[in-house]
Amino acid sequence: MNQGPFPPPVLPGFSGTASLSATPAPAKKRSLFPSGLLQVRDVLENGYWHARSLDYLGSELPRLLEWLRLPGDLVFIFLGALPILVAVGLGYLSLWSERPQAGATRPVRAA
Repeated sequence: MNQGPFPPPVLPGFSGTASLSATPAPAKKRSLFPSGLLQVRDVLENGYWHARSLDYLGSELPRLLEWLRLPGDLVFIFLGALPILVAVGLGYLSLWSERPQAGATRPVRAA
């Protein structure tokens, strides 16, 4: 099977880019809808600067919602970003490995 100039995938049957595009959706839902709507309500009630201050952001409910985002963030890290980082690292290391170039002949060793 000729793959051209591209090496085989690091994890066959797994695409890190597919996970990168799929995991932000749960993170956006957990970030924007509960905490974002609560923050908009606080902006309307107390003003923008209060909603951006530690009085609001350090209160109990926003901190709880921030911790509830953790599972989606971990999915993004382990199934998306980490495989791409490993693939980039292995690709960089393969640049320094000794492989014959296409069409090159092997040197003949004297017996």
